[in-house]
Amino acid sequence: MKVLMQFLLLGLLLSIAQSALAMFFPPYLCPDFGLLLAAGMGYRLRAARGLIAAALLGYIVDYFSGTLFGEHSVIYTAVFFLMHLGNRQVHIRGPLRKALALAVLTFLQGLAFMWMASQLRADNLLPIAIDGGWWLQALVNAAAAPWVLGWILRLTAERDSDSTLQAPGGFGVRGAAR
Repeated sequence: MKVLMQFLLLGLLLSIAQSALAMFFPPYLCPDFGLLLAAGMGYRLRAARGLIAAALLGYIVDYFSGTLFGEHSVIYTAVFFLMHLGNRQVHIRGPLRKALALAVLTFLQGLAFMWMASQLRADNLLPIAIDGGWWLQALVNAAAAPWVLGWILRLTAERDSDSTLQAPGGFGVRGAAR
């Protein structure tokens, strides 16, 4: 339970930090800390608690970003699930794999936002996404992924039974260091 609370508190603090950074820099030049944190949860939390934590993190980010309530929640739940599944099946380790995974997830996040905007708000975000830095955001997240994910995983090192690390054989190992 401590790890879950750490992730939610960290999500609140990172959302505030990202909102502050967005006042000085264009949003597409700032790493998407919520997406990176949801991906970090995929490494640390078990499925049930991780899905709940990702949904709550999405609501926190929705509050600070001003989007429709629930948009980030749906996307971060999917990001958690994909990273959780990917880490168990493919063992996404190392800086290059983490960077590639986060670049792909950022690209998919952009597609999901465009689809939700067209369905929920009758907006067409494709011109804004292409001209407005969708590709730059994927590159920024890919560049930040190894360092931010490493920092998140060290900060939320296993302290209770919420987290499970995967050994190369696919079996959960408690207390193992990365």
